[in-house]
Amino acid sequence: MKRMTAALLSLILLSGCGAGSVQSNRTAESATEIRKQKAAEQVISSDSGIIYRERLYNIDSYTKSNLIIQSNGSVWYGTYMHNEGQIDRFNHLWTSEEEYTENYRLDDDEWLAAVLTETKDDDFMLFGECEQITTLSESEISELTSLISETDPFSAVNFHSDSPDEAEPTEIQTEYSFIDLVIGGMICRAYANTQSYECMVQDQNAAEVIKLVHNSDFYVKWRDICREKLIPYNGQ
Repeated sequence: MKRMTAALLSLILLSGCGAGSVQSNRTAESATEIRKQKAAEQVISSDSGIIYRERLYNIDSYTKSNLIIQSNGSVWYGTYMHNEGQIDRFNHLWTSEEEYTENYRLDDDEWLAAVLTETKDDDFMLFGECEQITTLSESEISELTSLISETDPFSAVNFHSDSPDEAEPTEIQTEYSFIDLVIGGMICRAYANTQSYECMVQDQNAAEVIKLVHNSDFYVKWRDICREKLIPYNGQ
């Protein structure tokens, strides 16, 4: 993270070689980038652990968004843009027209795993943009952390997938959701939903966590933000 900050500052110094209005514009843009970078580092480098992560994936966009809840009550989102392939309605990741995998990991999966390790040697800056949405009250975060700590990470899973032989749906679902709970340092995929695939752990504590989050004002705000950020390919 420090190396990235140093690299950013080097780029800023190089961009100051112009003159007049060009230099002023670049200076202003650089100052904005510094503020964004510092804000990102302040959010991500917090000592308070991540307890909840939800990815929203849009089939028409290269941009993904993550909603993060930390044990200190901080709620924020991050977005990043990378063409990692196409997730189809059966939750297969297609990396070419001929090849797909079922047990895939996207960049944000790698990022979460790296953040949760005891050392920061493998940490990396993923999100091009991140911003805090709110801070939960003491009672709100206490309820969430209690439910998550009581969730069985090895709970059985309710699973459903349509048959590939079935006719394709007439209405296309464009947004897919994936939810991870961090239980004792372990990442537990509590819920995943695509057009023709859904799985959810049977533990009722996990179900209650998801219900609380999805019924919150900050969740509604995040989904509104996603509608602005997860733009189609041709808009990028």
